[in-house]
Amino acid sequence: MYADGLGLIGGQLLSVLPSLTGWTAAVVVAVLLKMRGGGTPVTLLLIGSSILLLAAVLRVPAGLVVPFLVLQHGWAAPDAAGAIALVGLAIESLKLGGIICLVIAFWQQFREAGVARQNPTDTSVSPSVSGTETA
Repeated sequence: MYADGLGLIGGQLLSVLPSLTGWTAAVVVAVLLKMRGGGTPVTLLLIGSSILLLAAVLRVPAGLVVPFLVLQHGWAAPDAAGAIALVGLAIESLKLGGIICLVIAFWQQFREAGVARQNPTDTSVSPSVSGTETA
């Protein structure tokens, strides 16, 4: 029984490994950008990628819910399917929140870049990129 559980965890882990790798890299990049003084878009990038990383991590034990309920607790398969549907709905809701954070982060970043392009002399929006700063 224990070996079956390990096999299920291994299969689940392999299926979410690309997501885990990608969202971990996104969190690391967002942390580095935040340490360099990133603003609100970087904060939203960090929050969104962290939420999506959490959702990917939760996918691994979620695959064990049905076998655990059926084999260990004697639930009927339709009841266990209902439980996994609720777990899946919760994970997908998390993913939706993460995606919304990422969309808002990119929207704000491109909006700030557009404002900086329209007002190149306005230093309150972004630092000077011309290299001819006066002291």
